[in-house]
Amino acid sequence: MATIWKTLKIGGGGFITGLDITSDGTQVYRTDTYGAYYWNGSTNVQLLTTLTMPAADATNGSGEGVYEIKIAPSNTQRFYMTYAGRVFLSENRGVSWTRTNFTQVSGSNPNDSFRTFSPKIAIDPINADVVFVGTALNGLFRSLDAGATWAVVASVPASTGSEGVLIIFDPASSVVSGKTQGLYASSYGNGVYHSTDGGANFSITSSTPTTHRHIAIDSSGSLYLT
Repeated sequence: MATIWKTLKIGGGGFITGLDITSDGTQVYRTDTYGAYYWNGSTNVQLLTTLTMPAADATNGSGEGVYEIKIAPSNTQRFYMTYAGRVFLSENRGVSWTRTNFTQVSGSNPNDSFRTFSPKIAIDPINADVVFVGTALNGLFRSLDAGATWAVVASVPASTGSEGVLIIFDPASSVVSGKTQGLYASSYGNGVYHSTDGGANFSITSSTPTTHRHIAIDSSGSLYLT
């Protein structure tokens, strides 16, 4: 009789440190040890396994959690994830992942004192190819082509410690050439920056708080900072 192997279910390790839920009910969660999860309507599915990740990344043995994971609002089949200092892309809700061409950075530790800070990834609400990634030590990065190329956003400085950069789109802002124009970035120790040109340039806001844990924005464009 042939031996049959099945994947052993493993529950969430450590704390659930972040979540993302889109308007169609798609849900993902990140934990500070051993990965991230997708809610398929009846159970949570572990997204980081030797079957889903590229071979070089599935066996790093670190037991690290996920620094950030977000769903593209305009295409909820697409997820972006920051893990082990790299950015990964899935086009099938985490069934498989590919590395983007993001250069690996250090300091993005999903088990540090700042692991609950969010959001650290922002995806254009109407254009799933446009994504911004905030890092712990290296500032803010932007891709306009789903991670094929990346550029540092020089007008937002790196945080003064390892608390990182948070980033969010303004859904009430204008749209030019298929891209949402308004964004806010909060660099810990420096303050909150605003862009009105799709993230090409940011300017610091007046009387800005300089520390943060979370940023959020409502449908009218009002920004909230904790």
